Amino acid sequence: MKRIFVQIASYRDELLLPTIQSAISNAKHPNRLFFGICLQDERKAIATLKKIPHVSIHFLNYNKSEGVGWARAQAQKLYQGEEYVLQTDSHMQFEPNWDFNAIGMVNQCSGKSFLSQFCSEFNSIFEPTAIAAWGFDKLQYPHYLHVCQSGTHSKFISQHAFTCAHFIFGPGQLFQEVPIDPKIGYYYEENAMSLRTWTSGWNIYY
Repeated sequence: MKRIFVQIASYRDELLLPTIQSAISNAKHPNRLFFGICLQDERKAIATLKKIPHVSIHFLNYNKSEGVGWARAQAQKLYQGEEYVLQTDSHMQFEPNWDFNAIGMVNQCSGKSFLSQFCSEFNSIFEPTAIAAWGFDKLQYPHYLHVCQSGTHSKFISQHAFTCAHFIFGPGQLFQEVPIDPKIGYYYEENAMSLRTWTSGWNIYY
C-alpha cells in the first residue's frame, strides 16, 4: 500500500483547510495520504486541522516565522517514511485521482526522477507544460517563462530543467537525498532546488 506524504508550509492562509480537503476528496486512495503542515498562524487555527486524520502539525506563531525555506524544512521533518512525497502550497486545488495519476506518471520516468511544474490558476483553460529560462537580471538571477497550451489536461510526461516549489512529487528518497535548505529565501529556492537535484543525479519531469 503506497503512501504519500504531503508537506505544506502555510503562513496565515485561509485556503489551507480547503487545500487539504481538496487533496483528500479528490484522491483515489485518501486513506494513504499523510500530511505534514508547518502552520505559521494564530493558535486557534490548530483546532480544525486536528480533526482531520493523518495530519501532523508543526506550529509557531506567525510573527516568529523564519522564512519559506525554514517553514518547508519544518514540514519536511514530519515525514515518516512514506513511499512518495508531495511538496505543495497552502492554496491549491486537486484534480480527481491525482494521487493515482501522479504515482503512475513518476513511475514512467527513467532513473531517479520526480515531477515538477508551474500549476495553472483555478478554473484556467491553460495547462502549464514547462518552465524555461529566457534571460537574467542584474544579479544574474534567471527569469522564467511558463510555456502553456490550451485544452484538456495531458498525462504525457517530458523532461525539463527547472523545479517549481508549489508542486514537487516524487519518491520519498528525493527529500532524503536533497532535503529542503532551511536558510534559503523565497527568491532563490527554486533555482537552488533545481541545481541541487540535478547535481544529485535526479531527473525533473513535467
